[in-house]
Amino acid sequence: MNEQAKKYDLFISYAWDDMQIVDEIQTFIERYIPSIKIFRDKSEGKQAEKLFDQLEDNIKDSQCLLCMHSVNLLCSANCYREWKWAEKHNILRYPVILPPGDLAKGYVQVEKGDTLYCVWKEEGARKQFIEAISRITHKPIGRKTFNVNDIQFDMILVTSGTSNPIRFDMGSKNSNANIDEQPIHTEVFGEYYIGETTVTQALWHAVMHDEKPAEEDMEKPKVNIDFGECRRFLRNLKDLTEVEFRFPFENEWEFAARGGNEGIQSGDYNNDVGVWNRENSNLQLQLAKGEDTHRNALGLYNMLGNVWEWCKNRYYVYPEGTSEHPKQVPDTGSYEERIIRGGSYLTPEDSCTVSNRRMKHPSEKDMVTGLRLALSSTKKQ
Repeated sequence: MNEQAKKYDLFISYAWDDMQIVDEIQTFIERYIPSIKIFRDKSEGKQAEKLFDQLEDNIKDSQCLLCMHSVNLLCSANCYREWKWAEKHNILRYPVILPPGDLAKGYVQVEKGDTLYCVWKEEGARKQFIEAISRITHKPIGRKTFNVNDIQFDMILVTSGTSNPIRFDMGSKNSNANIDEQPIHTEVFGEYYIGETTVTQALWHAVMHDEKPAEEDMEKPKVNIDFGECRRFLRNLKDLTEVEFRFPFENEWEFAARGGNEGIQSGDYNNDVGVWNRENSNLQLQLAKGEDTHRNALGLYNMLGNVWEWCKNRYYVYPEGTSEHPKQVPDTGSYEERIIRGGSYLTPEDSCTVSNRRMKHPSEKDMVTGLRLALSSTKKQ
């Protein structure tokens, strides 16, 4: 069977007594590779024995078998049988050594035919583990995690879901929309990463070493920053991480705010997403990463409401038809003001939409505008 036609990317083989840590590992894999398809049998004992033929078929229909090695597994005849089925059908086997198991230096990758090894308890091993799973299954890593002076933040991959560029209709179809939200036009551009949240006060302080925020404000968005200060932040962040973070372009911002291809494709609102606005925020800035009701289909927090977000583009008038221009619209004929998107905790709810646009002079700063990071993908488009 062709690998691309396989039903599952991974078959997880494990002993029943290891259920808790295997739950953790599966959650970890699905967090970083959200498009992955995993088969895992949760039946036990004699009930499992009735499924032997089905289990062998599922192993045969998987690209890779993950075998969760532990003392429990070594005593499991069922796990041994699954390992041999994978060998019989030439399925790549990937042993994962569970705690308290260990190998020399914590992580060793040994190639013996189609066998690889990973020690789960080591942080470096987990990173290489995800990279290996991504490579083996041809599934993109959907999340990158960074750490700056003990402050962690995540970037989420935004793609078309295929090998083709992103293509979507940008703007509002609402007849009552602002004139600058029209005409509807088709944007075509490549995949990218965008921040799971806006830049927090904790991250800003870790990068800029300014006055430390109050403890209760650390996880709130950083505000009162102009475009130039954001640029300095990006330069400092690059020095610390050796990664070229940037502002999101406006078309990237809107596609992400819509939830990508799994989100809203028409209209202005995402009714499944909570929005901090003038009516429900008590006129106060809220946490950057709040309740699940404030996440969209891509897992992004507060794309709408809480704070406006700076975009890279200068303010410009939408083009007609299909736009395959670079993400950066040429400055000629554009305004000096930059674009901000999303609305804030002081914005009326009906103005916190995916298509609403505002202009802001790059030297302006206030208590309702922040920054969400973007990062170009290394994939060639």
